[in-house]
Amino acid sequence: VVIGAASPCNSITSSNITLSVNPLPTVGVNVQPADVVCAGTDVSLSGTGAATYSWDNGVQNNTSFSVSQTTTYTVTGTSAAGCTATASQTVTVNPLPVVTISASPYGSLYQGLTTTITASSNPSGTVYGWLKDGSVLPAQTGNTITVDASQLGTYQASFTDANGCIGLSNELRIKDSVL
Repeated sequence: VVIGAASPCNSITSSNITLSVNPLPTVGVNVQPADVVCAGTDVSLSGTGAATYSWDNGVQNNTSFSVSQTTTYTVTGTSAAGCTATASQTVTVNPLPVVTISASPYGSLYQGLTTTITASSNPSGTVYGWLKDGSVLPAQTGNTITVDASQLGTYQASFTDANGCIGLSNELRIKDSVL
């Protein structure tokens, strides 16, 4: 570096200066449990390759949060020397299947009557799980079940789509017609 005066009559001084250039951090992103998940899943994002991390979208480093839509998250990593770099990660969120159930021809039963509960879903499917009063009905996997007066209670159906996302239906109460 040469330092000089504005006038050609003044003396010129030179000096050696050591200039250190710190490297930028190589920032990366870890996603748990995966970068493609079902709506409502808790995910955790953590930065790698730097000393501290600052996220957009209200994310806290390595703290889980529930996702509802596909979003790209950006993290800024800062090295111990104060240098910064960024990385981005998209978390793809698949919607849950919409499952509905209905009873026909009856919603209330007395001895000798039966009714059929039918499940449908979007996307459509043929294999369902069934619950009665919160307990799994293990032998039932079709989209219909038939119940009689000895099986009164609250029913639900679940469906797992091709992405592994599980939708749960509305509750349907089959009750005693005498009450």
